[in-house]
Amino acid sequence: MAILTPLSLMRGSTLDTFDHFPDHADKVFHFAAYAVLGVALCWALPIKDTPAYGVMAMIVTACAAYGVILEALQALLVAFERDCSVCDIVANTLGGVAGVTAWSYRKRLIQ
Repeated sequence: MAILTPLSLMRGSTLDTFDHFPDHADKVFHFAAYAVLGVALCWALPIKDTPAYGVMAMIVTACAAYGVILEALQALLVAFERDCSVCDIVANTLGGVAGVTAWSYRKRLIQ
């Protein structure tokens, strides 16, 4: 979260270095970042039951809510030349789902 927040609220002109990527490549970055966040939250929380659907659902909800809050902040901070994107919110949420799912399968393989 300490990395996602500054990157998400970074001034838009700072992100011009990513212009050489294909259109919508940022959605892949969003997905990957939130997948890592989902895995990190699973690792940080004591999930004893496999699968612990309640905890996993809370982690996915936390990832989605965090993404929505950051996108809303981008819409409010017009001086940072950023805008809110529903596609970013979807990519964030799907990334959180992928991270939690990956963690769940990892836990099953170990046991």
